[in-house]
Amino acid sequence: GASILSKQALQDPVAIQSPMQPAVVLKVLKEHGVEGCRYFPYAEFEIPGLPRFGIASVHLPSCGQLKELLFQAEGLCEELNRKNVHAMIIAGDMNIFAFMMRYVPFAGRKDLVCSCKSEHNEFRRVMHRNEFQDPFKNSNGTHQSLPGKLDWIFVNSAFACKRCEMERRSKPAEKQPSDHLYSFVELVASAPASQTHM
Repeated sequence: GASILSKQALQDPVAIQSPMQPAVVLKVLKEHGVEGCRYFPYAEFEIPGLPRFGIASVHLPSCGQLKELLFQAEGLCEELNRKNVHAMIIAGDMNIFAFMMRYVPFAGRKDLVCSCKSEHNEFRRVMHRNEFQDPFKNSNGTHQSLPGKLDWIFVNSAFACKRCEMERRSKPAEKQPSDHLYSFVELVASAPASQTHM
């Protein structure tokens, strides 16, 4: 699932439909006689001192080939580019694994990646091509035990990152409330006239 939680009022919330589903997901849905699509919650915000901006919350499938996940990300970026709002934030669980993890048959993952390139580098390259930047750059992953960088926050040129931090692996994984490490960013508007934080 995915959601947007905010102290500020949400403007024009919508659910953006993903342009496709991974083949393995479609197969499972068909076997169970289920019809459905993946959606990305999207809303806009108006905060004094900041340009009106949009946020998309993303949860990509934990199965499927890398090229299918990249296609879904590209489709979302194309949809956001058609919005009248320039300032954008994309955040969520992208389920990007270390390359070898896709060869491990856990949680029903039986398909193989069609590329030998590092997944997080490929994913970051796709987002950069759509003019989104990763404030964390080369972080060491966001999972308690797996090496993959699953969780991401992307911003475009409307924002500058003042501070970013990621939860440290300080407790045994079984004592953590989640198997994901939280990520946090403090942003300011790129325009020099405004120093309002969010």
